[in-house]
Amino acid sequence: MRLSQTYSSMKVCAILKVKHHSRLNSLIPLFEGLYKKPQIREWLKNHLDVSPEVLINKLNPIIRGWGNYYRYGVSKQVFSFFDDQIWRMLYKWALRRHGKRRKKWVLGKYFRRLSGGWKFFALTQDRRSKPKSIYITELSKIPIQRHVKVKGSASPDDPTLHEYWHSRGTRHGKTRWIKGSKLYLIAEQQNWLCPICNEHLFNGEEIDTHHILSVKDGGTDNINNLVHLHKVCHQATHYCRRVALLVSLGYFISAIARMALYTRFCRRKRFLQNFFHSKFFQDSLALLLCLIML
Repeated sequence: MRLSQTYSSMKVCAILKVKHHSRLNSLIPLFEGLYKKPQIREWLKNHLDVSPEVLINKLNPIIRGWGNYYRYGVSKQVFSFFDDQIWRMLYKWALRRHGKRRKKWVLGKYFRRLSGGWKFFALTQDRRSKPKSIYITELSKIPIQRHVKVKGSASPDDPTLHEYWHSRGTRHGKTRWIKGSKLYLIAEQQNWLCPICNEHLFNGEEIDTHHILSVKDGGTDNINNLVHLHKVCHQATHYCRRVALLVSLGYFISAIARMALYTRFCRRKRFLQNFFHSKFFQDSLALLLCLIML
């Protein structure tokens, strides 16, 4: 660690007023943050020409991952300190991009005043080409969660401890999304269970958000049209639809082949009447229409 980083850590320790030995747990995310801070500053200096959208998409995974890793410790004050440091770095980055502009103009172009102060933002478009705003992630907004050890020799394979593991997974899942957000309400609406396999959402598998009515068919991003699925269950849902569609198309192709073959040996009019009134044709047509409506 360089001398400047050592001096910065001593300065932050004085700010945090670390007097008790329990406060020393906050030094772990502190030193990690002091290591990442020069990296972020160097990246900003070398990328003055990138758009705010690219900058936010670059920094948000770094900030969010670092915060989620250290949210189990005594990190609230450290998170607030580094929020201030990141804001200052972004403000200097914006000033360097427009060296001849006034500070007030730069502040209004790259920052938006919200309830918590000035937030760095970028204007972009969603998947439907509608304008939306994205913001830089704030570490202080990440909830602190104390790690709870597993009781005794409890095993997830024990059927008598199903309720225990369900409540434990739900408690862990409530810290993944901000309380009251859309993704949180979707998980709460489905009782934190995957509707395909009926297992808990947070059983160690990856999670996808699925549109019940697909976007290409006019589906929206409302809570009633979204559901959380395990990634494997999500893939199986789309795979089963494709297989069913191929099977129905196969029925029609075979029916047409039969019709072309049989018309050589029987009268065309009588065969067409019998074919279109047959249960095979009606069932295949109903299956194809149902799949098109999905």
